[in-house]
Amino acid sequence: MNDIDVTDMNDTDIPVPPESGSCADTTHQAAAAVAAAVRACPLVAGLHPGDRDHTRTDHPDRDPVLGVRLDAGTVVVGVVGYHPTRVEDLARAVRRAVRGLHPDADVTVCVEDMLPTGPEPQ
Repeated sequence: MNDIDVTDMNDTDIPVPPESGSCADTTHQAAAAVAAAVRACPLVAGLHPGDRDHTRTDHPDRDPVLGVRLDAGTVVVGVVGYHPTRVEDLARAVRRAVRGLHPDADVTVCVEDMLPTGPEPQ
């Protein structure tokens, strides 16, 4: 182990990390954009973080984006749909919305709940 005499160091000798939160800001903004796109789907009643709040994107200085988690190359979205929508149709609509923003991402849709009423089937 290297011995460093800290008495010889001053504030200018300490490396400064890149601007704090810059990666967190980008990820949070991307998650917020996904959340807005998914909420715009008429089959989606809302976003849902899951029963243990695992589907979320945190930021040190902002409220979390609940219902969206971004991992390397993967977008996980937790949603609540409307009955009588078929789960497959709901998942397809959510994937389409996410791929509009992240065309190469693997998209996992977790249908957490269904509300009893919704838009008229087309």
